[in-house]
Amino acid sequence: MVENRENSQPSRARCGTLGLWGMVGFIVAGCWVILSLAVPISEQPILWGLARVTCLIVPISMALHFGVNGYWVMFSNVVAYALIGPMVEALHQSWGISTAKFVRTLLNVRLP
Repeated sequence: MVENRENSQPSRARCGTLGLWGMVGFIVAGCWVILSLAVPISEQPILWGLARVTCLIVPISMALHFGVNGYWVMFSNVVAYALIGPMVEALHQSWGISTAKFVRTLLNVRLP
């Protein structure tokens, strides 16, 4: 008998995880688009450093010398976060580190 895998829990959880990471990417890119409309980013070198880390299309567009519309920034960030986020989750789960412990280690902060 063939098992119906479309309605199984792991596939639903995987789709939910991809959706959540995509939403995080959308929110991050949306914040950058709003900030770029309000503040000229070229005056603040620290903002360019943060943009290079959080929006993966920024270093590519700077290396190839082309401007990117805000819509493409948001789209590429959604795709990048949806692909990279689950990989990071899988890595720290395979290392046996819980999410809270991972965040504590990353931030070097004691959380209750």
